[in-house]
Amino acid sequence: MPCLPTLRAAKLLRVLLSISLLVIILSTPTLLLGQSPADTSVYDPIRVIYTDKQVTVNDPDDPKQYYIGNVKIVHDSTYFLCDSAVTSDQTLKAFNHVTILKADTIETHSNSLIYNGQSKSATLNGDVSLVNGNEKLFTNTLYLDLMTDVATYQDTALMTSQTAQLSSIKGRYDLNKKVAYFFEDVIVIDSSFTLLTDTLHYDVESNVAVFFGPSYISQEETQIYAEGGYYNTETGDAFFEQNAKYNSATGRATSDLMRYSSSDKNIILEGNAIVRDTSYTAMADRIEYLQADSIVILVGNASVINDESQAIGDYIKLNQATGQVEIFGSGTYNNGNTSLASDTIYYNEKTEIGNTIGSSVYTDETEQRRLFSDHLTYNEDGSYLAYNTSGRPYLEQVSESGDTTYLSADTLYSYTDRRDTLTLDSVDYFIGYPDVIVYSQNFQAVADSLSYSLQDSTLQLFGTPIAWADTTQFAGDTIIMINDSVGISDVHLYGKANLISYIDDKYQDQIKGKTIHAKLDNQSLESLHVVGNAETIYLLRDEEGRYIAANKTICSYIDFWFEDGELSDIKFHGEPVSHMNPIDQASGEDLYLSKIKWDVTRRPLSKNDLFHPVGKATLGKDDKDNPTQSESLLEIGVEDDKFEQEIKDALKKQNNKKND
Repeated sequence: MPCLPTLRAAKLLRVLLSISLLVIILSTPTLLLGQSPADTSVYDPIRVIYTDKQVTVNDPDDPKQYYIGNVKIVHDSTYFLCDSAVTSDQTLKAFNHVTILKADTIETHSNSLIYNGQSKSATLNGDVSLVNGNEKLFTNTLYLDLMTDVATYQDTALMTSQTAQLSSIKGRYDLNKKVAYFFEDVIVIDSSFTLLTDTLHYDVESNVAVFFGPSYISQEETQIYAEGGYYNTETGDAFFEQNAKYNSATGRATSDLMRYSSSDKNIILEGNAIVRDTSYTAMADRIEYLQADSIVILVGNASVINDESQAIGDYIKLNQATGQVEIFGSGTYNNGNTSLASDTIYYNEKTEIGNTIGSSVYTDETEQRRLFSDHLTYNEDGSYLAYNTSGRPYLEQVSESGDTTYLSADTLYSYTDRRDTLTLDSVDYFIGYPDVIVYSQNFQAVADSLSYSLQDSTLQLFGTPIAWADTTQFAGDTIIMINDSVGISDVHLYGKANLISYIDDKYQDQIKGKTIHAKLDNQSLESLHVVGNAETIYLLRDEEGRYIAANKTICSYIDFWFEDGELSDIKFHGEPVSHMNPIDQASGEDLYLSKIKWDVTRRPLSKNDLFHPVGKATLGKDDKDNPTQSESLLEIGVEDDKFEQEIKDALKKQNNKKND
């Protein structure tokens, strides 16, 4: 048995040897390849392939390896670089300038790292950055699963790409799928906009950010709200859905879906789309706003409403720059008390001129007037030009008494004649040509052409016109009728004037002369004045109302007066010549004046005759005394050159149609 001094000497020697070995290790750079303590587990060992210095602590309960300076460690295919590290079994702790490299997919940097080799999971702390191509993720603490290549964080991170920055409180980044998931207080900052949302998924390869929940987008002076959608950070294209709202300095919009194209600045709204700006409100199933061209297109149940007008149709195109409105598909354009309905409507809100194609109806509620045609040019001052490619346009006028008068012609035209530019006094005219037909229950007329003044209710019929009121027929080269509040008050017949009062097919009272003036009181004949080569045949009756004689008189002029519709007095002027013949002996010239007759072939009997004339009005082209041709209407003070040209074109078109 050795003595005590010998045992103490041996123990001291072992301590000195250990200290010497430690000094050698700490003072000599070492290349370590598989020199860590043997790992008896089934997992691949954490291997230190280089370090400036190494210290081993052989604690039986917790053996550790310390590495200092230029530490390079590998585990499977993952490399760890740092200034210093500690390994214990399958655990790695790294400090200062820590870098993780895994193939070409993962590169991270942090101040410190804790790595579990069994689960291949790492916790990175302090100034953490993760680089994946053009995308970089920055945070203070990052949890990285190197088995699945998924990184997560729980306390705020920022991702940057070439075009945008994305940040959130929590998140997850799948580096294999190249998709990042952001949660809570998500912010996307782009060069042109900012997005705030609660949840967002970002596809790194496609640069598409998909957001969920209430989201707010700010872009210059524009704000957008939606509860779902996506944004392409590279192209700038975006899609918004679920209660989407758009707000800008000039207007607001809402819809079920909203699309935005950054390349052409176009916005598309789908589903219950509504756009409101400072001047109008637009609604449709789908609205396209082409910002570069200032064009708004509305499709399906479309309407555009402003303070003065309303446009409704299946398809509406609005050019905000030019003021042009185009309406297709059973559209209407309402402006105050007037409205325009047609298959196709073109209207310019700046020039206040509209055109229609297809079945068209122009309505003036104030004047109780409707115009029907398939081609219409309309001016906001109330003037218009109407014609049809087939059939005939017609006018429907309701009087104060409720009676309706219908008027048709091949072309209908209205214009305003400015008489005084200082007071802006004007006379509004309505013109029809050729082959005019007028029908109401109490009055009918046919003529080649017609002019009507809306100011003084004066109706002029030209071109061998004929007019009928109950059993009275008026005819001449020209007929002028003046209306009052209860109906026709004066009738003037000029040129071959004649008047027939129908009794039956055999007997009629007849008058003719150069001119005839009939005055009416409450629609009843009050007086007749016949001037120039006056002739009359008047049938006399006895007290029982039987016809007993025919009186024929010729003189210079004649005056008739009536009471309750019956002749009360008559006066002949200028050496009258009269013949009285018993009724049973009268025939031929005794009963009928020459060159006039009761015309039943041309008289319209119903509204249907507006479209199927029972007889054509003749135009006296060779009659120099007849200044009533359709072309002469152009000489009644038309000032609008465009409308005048349209009339000439319409006349030419009608003449070509007749020649065909």
